[in-house]
Amino acid sequence: MKRALLAGEGKTELGEWAKEPPFRELPGEVGVLGALLERAAGSAFKVVDGVAWKNIRKYRAGNHASAEARNVLGLALYARRVPCDAVVFSRDRDGSVERQRDLDEGIRRAREDFPDLVVIGGIAIENIEAWILVLLGADGESMSCRKTKAELETRFGIATLQGIVDAVRSASMDSLPSGSLCAWWECARAACR
Repeated sequence: MKRALLAGEGKTELGEWAKEPPFRELPGEVGVLGALLERAAGSAFKVVDGVAWKNIRKYRAGNHASAEARNVLGLALYARRVPCDAVVFSRDRDGSVERQRDLDEGIRRAREDFPDLVVIGGIAIENIEAWILVLLGADGESMSCRKTKAELETRFGIATLQGIVDAVRSASMDSLPSGSLCAWWECARAACR
């Protein structure tokens, strides 16, 4: 079984892993990334640690890398220290095409600089809640960030992390429309083969 490190913006992505280590009650709530990893990998991966995106210690490598790229590299370095075999993460785009480009560059460099590490990650357009809408059959990626959260609650009655995770666990993954969730899912499935 491979050991995985989760990283994301908060509780929705990480569940209990969003808390600082002294405040975690494990096993605790699973977040979207943990639920997606379970769906993609079955028991091939075990989550052993997690970190909120804002708490990742940025990698200090040269080439004037952006903060997003340095965070991905910092995450890879942290995974090496834990030790973990894989990093599993998402980052909300929040309308920033530059953030998406920088994150893609960080992923490319992490795979190059840490070839023994499985990197399952990508951008959520525009946010992780949009992925849940996509799983429920709605076009979440075309909505503004604020509208996705409201749409989940008003249209689907989902207002809690448990409701979001239940949607991930019960959704069909067979024919995802192209987009950021599909790209992340294909990356995860390829890593689990």
